[in-house]
Formats: sequence, C-alpha cells, structure tokens
Amino acid sequence: MSTVFLKDATDVARGAYIQSTDPGVVGSKHIWINTTALPYAVHKRNDTNTAWDLLGYLAVLTTTKRVITANSTEVATDQVVFIQTSGGPVNFQLLPASGRVAPLTVVNVNETNTNDATILPNATAPDVFGAAAASSLVLHPGDRYTILPRTTTVWEII
Repeated sequence: MSTVFLKDATDVARGAYIQSTDPGVVGSKHIWINTTALPYAVHKRNDTNTAWDLLGYLAVLTTTKRVITANSTEVATDQVVFIQTSGGPVNFQLLPASGRVAPLTVVNVNETNTNDATILPNATAPDVFGAAAASSLVLHPGDRYTILPRTTTVWEII
C-alpha cells in the first residue's frame, strides 16, 4: 500500500467513483475513492465484482473541491468542481472573471448516461472564451476543462 500525492483532484482517473459511500456492485476494475476522511482510500473493484480491494491512499494537497448534482453557481474559492449529471443535465454558472485569480477545473464525472453539464457565462461579464457575444461550454460525460481568467472580463479555456 502506498500514499499518492497529487497536485490537485483532477489528476484522478476519469470515471472514478468519488464519494463517501460504497458505490456497490458496479462492475470489475472500477475505481472508488472513498472521501470519508483524509487521506482518501483508493479502492479497485475485484475481478469477480464482489468486493473492493484497497490500493492505497490519496492525499489531495491544498485543493478546494466541490461535487454538485444540480444547477449551481461558482464559489470564489472553487478550484475543482465535479459535476455529477446522472440525475439530469446540470448548469454551472461562472462568477465574473474579475472575481477569480486562479484556474478553475470543471469535470463532468457522469458515467451512467449521456447527460451533459453546461458552463454558463456570468450576466455581468458574459465573455466566457473571448467570443464577442455571451457563450457557454458543454461538457459531455467524462469531459474536463480548466478555465483561466485572461483579463478581468474574459475567461480562457485550456
């Protein structure tokens, strides 16, 4: 067993169950990151799909993360937002670019269906990605984007 230190929570493999409760019977070789307490325990579903094998521990360093399952607005301290769209499409509203000085990573972690997440511009600073008009960004299941404030009025995606 080992402890893995990551720069931020987005270094986790796509499709991992990131939650404090046992996801149950999900199929062999799936990853579950148990967020009950730090360091997070990393489990892999065994080949017979009957139990979780402990692989090690994950220590996420200085990253503020949130998991949302319904429409939500960015919080100034957000660094990583995991959007779970298994219950339906979810909209995520950005703050004005002037309110952010650090990157924001947004991930659609849904693996159960094709529901999308949409990143919406802020009404007072609608320029999301340098477009002349207000624009939005659709995240399909598994998509991950890092968004940076390019100026005090414009967001940039990398």
